[in-house]
Amino acid sequence: MKLAKALCRLIFGLTFILSGFLKLTDPIGTGLIIKEYLAVFHMGFLDSASIGLGIALSTVEFIIGISILLGLRMRFFTWLGLVFISFFTLLTLYLAIFNPITDCGCFGEAINLTNWETFYKNLVLLTCALVLFFNRKSFVPIAHATFEWVSVGLFCALALLIAIPTYYNIPQIDFTAYKVGTDLDMLAKESRAEYETIFVYSKDGKQKEFDLSNLPDSTWTFVDSRTELISGSVELAQVDISLRDTAGEYCTEILLQEGPLVAGVIWDPEDMTPHKWFNLALLKSETLSAGSRFILLSTTREFEDNPVEVFFPQEIIYTVDRKALMTLVRSNGGGVYLDNGTIIHKWPSRRITSERISAILSEDSDQVVLNDSIHQRLYINILLISIILIVILMRYFCKFFYTHKG
Repeated sequence: MKLAKALCRLIFGLTFILSGFLKLTDPIGTGLIIKEYLAVFHMGFLDSASIGLGIALSTVEFIIGISILLGLRMRFFTWLGLVFISFFTLLTLYLAIFNPITDCGCFGEAINLTNWETFYKNLVLLTCALVLFFNRKSFVPIAHATFEWVSVGLFCALALLIAIPTYYNIPQIDFTAYKVGTDLDMLAKESRAEYETIFVYSKDGKQKEFDLSNLPDSTWTFVDSRTELISGSVELAQVDISLRDTAGEYCTEILLQEGPLVAGVIWDPEDMTPHKWFNLALLKSETLSAGSRFILLSTTREFEDNPVEVFFPQEIIYTVDRKALMTLVRSNGGGVYLDNGTIIHKWPSRRITSERISAILSEDSDQVVLNDSIHQRLYINILLISIILIVILMRYFCKFFYTHKG
């Protein structure tokens, strides 16, 4: 039983930590997932709170996982973990049966699972949670109750320190379809989802499958039909970038033209402050000064109280689907730099400055991509090392200063 408990703690704790952590590193993406759930259950009135709900949910998930893995307040967190996973097991069963959304978003953009795969994963976690719950009284405290709750509070603060700065900038770890280094032309080919309809007919007690180009004669009896994905990706197709010009014509090829191109991105016009408009005007000015092209990607061409509308004539504004723009750049009012159709760099709205723009546009594109990749790996390493050090120091402190009495 000791081995079973240890294994369940490991599986349940690590899965919850990973799931919560990945969603905390991309709060806006998590908000998009929450929004899809709200739409499924006709709770659109909570849309404005979707990002906050996503951060709260991810934080709770992260805290449950790390508390169970470390043995903090086990009686409470085994109970909370069981309630949590029971609810989501039932929810994912509903998603698997009715398929209202294609991906549950359990691991953010990093790992995509089908609804049935998610349900089976939750069944394993539910089993682990039950083992832990029914053995909750056998777990020995690792420290005084006050210290354990303080430790939980510290990990909660750590979770918020991961999520909140990312919300106001852009994810340091980018798992989206449009991460730096992505070739949009190749991505467009991969995102074209093609389907085939299979028809099932029966004759003389035997069933056989046919496609649309090879249907049987009238002596066969129709039984059923199904549609199968034969190429492309459903997930990528949902965030495919399609640009429309002032005439409403598609002109996505603009992003794929040779040479450097900088695009300002607006996916929530109502959220655009004078400062964000000023930064976009600065981005345009610096881009043109560097001899590069500039366009504006937005969900609309009509802006109320635009303080710098003179800088953005209609002919450089292209309309794009809101979800695609949010996937392209997580920062409303941010920018993206492309070269020959490849994403080279992204700017959050808050970090658009003359110095940053000039430095990026004057540097070799491959070097910019490499620098971003190095920065991302460094961020991950520092974050993971910090978490591990906190865990080690806490365990050492507990063993050195605390002895459990029978």
